[in-house]
Amino acid sequence: LGVACTAAAAAAGPIVVLGANGKTGRQCVLSALQRDERVVATSRTGVLRELDACAPPRCEARVGDVTRLETLRAVVSGARGVIFAASQSKEGGSARAVDNQGLVNTARACIDAGVQRLVVVSSGAVSRPDSSVYQFLNLFGNIMAEKIAGENQVRALYADAARSGGGVGYTIVRPGGLTEAAGRGAGAVELGQGDAVSGRISRADVAELSLAAVDSPSSRNATFECYYADTAKPLQAVGLSNVLGLTSAEREGS
Repeated sequence: LGVACTAAAAAAGPIVVLGANGKTGRQCVLSALQRDERVVATSRTGVLRELDACAPPRCEARVGDVTRLETLRAVVSGARGVIFAASQSKEGGSARAVDNQGLVNTARACIDAGVQRLVVVSSGAVSRPDSSVYQFLNLFGNIMAEKIAGENQVRALYADAARSGGGVGYTIVRPGGLTEAAGRGAGAVELGQGDAVSGRISRADVAELSLAAVDSPSSRNATFECYYADTAKPLQAVGLSNVLGLTSAEREGS
């Protein structure tokens, strides 16, 4: 997925980040600016917190409320890619409103606007209700059930768009347990499919993967999990060591 921003790609339109006040969304904005991208950073109110780096001409703050389709249509128009990094919050709405219906609203707006790529930051274990990771996280507002429902509707909407001859696509990124550590780079990251393995990964590296997916032909209409190879374990075996973000070497030395 290592696709750098080129002048031609950047000229094709900005990258819109939905949920820019969240930790992962904020990191997506910062990483995009480091790539010299043009960025539209959105929040429900259009006011950004802890994002002083977002300033004209490279970055614009705008209203983008995923629960209000009309605001999405306005903000994604002309975008090259859209990164959905929104999730439930006390202020923003429930998991059903944001992670499910808000994602569906976003997909519809992107398809209608001809956005080249919608990148969705979802969650590892989301398709495995038998796993302890799913069961624990789902205690918080039924969030895992709503996330997978939203994912499935996205896949269906883009399948319909493909049958209609649309050239748009999506990528669903399912990170393992998120850390606030500095990114370790592509060499440390393992990608998987089938939701059978999980581990830890920093938000910084999730942001880099999400940005790379915007222009990656190989990730078009793909869903994959991501985690650091040295924290990887079968999903059913994921426990405290991965929750704490320990590497294999650290576990062996403890």
